[in-house]
Amino acid sequence: MLYHRYVPLPETVTRAKILKLLLDKHDSPLSKDEIKSLARQTEGYSASDLTALAQDAAYGPIREVDLSKVRDIPANKIRPINVCRFAPHLVCLFYKKQSFNQIFNLNYFLFIS
Repeated sequence: MLYHRYVPLPETVTRAKILKLLLDKHDSPLSKDEIKSLARQTEGYSASDLTALAQDAAYGPIREVDLSKVRDIPANKIRPINVCRFAPHLVCLFYKKQSFNQIFNLNYFLFIS
């Protein structure tokens, strides 16, 4: 028998805790206020969305380094994650979610018609 469980999306406080846990792995220099701001901006995001967001932001500074020099640069010489690194990813994930919602609604209406 197949069971479906509804898992609600995380609330603002929970999103802040998830972001903090994910970013602490990268010695994130973000302040509590910056994390709270990100949590408010990510309303409607799942834990998986937040993980993708944090990973993209964490890889940002590495993407700025010349690939031929990545192995030789010590970790403390790579620019740290900052809150500005999240902006492009917030927009990208927002539009992905909007597209998904439109497709889902379209398929729903086509299915019941």
